[in-house]
Amino acid sequence: MSSETGDEKRERTARLNAVASYITLSSVVYYASAIVLLHVLRTDFDPGYRYLSEYARGPYGAMMTSTFFALSAGSLALSLGLWRSVSSKPRFLLGLFLWLTWACAVFLAGIYTGDLQGAPRTRIGQIHDQMGMIAFPSATLALPLLSLACTGRRSGVPHGLLRCSCLWRSSSASWPLIGSGKWALGGLTSAYFSEPR
Repeated sequence: MSSETGDEKRERTARLNAVASYITLSSVVYYASAIVLLHVLRTDFDPGYRYLSEYARGPYGAMMTSTFFALSAGSLALSLGLWRSVSSKPRFLLGLFLWLTWACAVFLAGIYTGDLQGAPRTRIGQIHDQMGMIAFPSATLALPLLSLACTGRRSGVPHGLLRCSCLWRSSSASWPLIGSGKWALGGLTSAYFSEPR
């Protein structure tokens, strides 16, 4: 009887991990597809000059806003899947906390849309910028910590979740650069260190 319970528990865990992996992967695919589509649809925006979040202002704003929510949902699914799979939870906590901070900040950045460059600053745009200042450092610090917690055979993390985690790592490492279209500090040099607003 106890072996059936153990088998059922393993099966349920495997199903939940598979769902978390699919949600994570789907959110990354949706994000990338939406960004490519926005670049095609909004030819009036120069990706070398504009931030990605500026697409939220305009005719296809709902599509850009939905990418923030998709990234947040994918991040939460990844953290749930990793939490359920990792065997050494204490060394996983700091990375998980920072990753959840990233997910919450991205969600709030979707609610508070950014201002267009050159337009007057609004309080909503300032909140969006502050969420970016929280999200990107949190993800940057969380990813190596999560990677360290998930290394080795003792971690117990299934290969599918590790692949999703690697996909997040590789794509999010370039988000500040892609988001700004600039290669100097992810656009922060021009956004925050140039002429005063």
